[in-house]
Amino acid sequence: MRSVDAGAVVVLCGYGGERTSAGLYRIDSVLEEEMPEYILIMEGTNDIQANIGRREIFYNLRGMVNKAKEYGSIPVIGTLPPRNECDYMNDWTEDLNRDYIRPFAREEKVLLADQWKCFHDTGHWEDYIDEGHQHPNTAGYKLMAECWFVALVEDSPPENLTASVGDWNAYLRW
Repeated sequence: MRSVDAGAVVVLCGYGGERTSAGLYRIDSVLEEEMPEYILIMEGTNDIQANIGRREIFYNLRGMVNKAKEYGSIPVIGTLPPRNECDYMNDWTEDLNRDYIRPFAREEKVLLADQWKCFHDTGHWEDYIDEGHQHPNTAGYKLMAECWFVALVEDSPPENLTASVGDWNAYLRW
């Protein structure tokens, strides 16, 4: 990742433990208050933990993307990173990414930060998950930031852009 200082402002608006239904409900206030040029959207892990169906998760994610567009923001949707606490949750995560998020991004021409692929491309993604097996560790968050950054600069690379994103559900404005 390049280090930049082009007036980029990153505002973290995510809530730990939030489910997509709450994110969909809350996104209007975030968009009204922050008026971001770009908004990074990556939710669904907590829904999977609560056994919420992938269709419902996708419905909420699609709603967040559509609201961002209505407000004039450019949404960037992220696939969910792999999970290390049990096989079926990791399988559900992979299914959500493969069957819903990636096709949606392609069909709707939404920028995609493929977090799942970024983790798997390391060849040892488990090394990027914390000891509790649910969240990225420090190296994992750095990897995620780089993945978001690549999605952003591939869209429209500004001159001398610098950005660092330390958590998901953040946006970048320059």
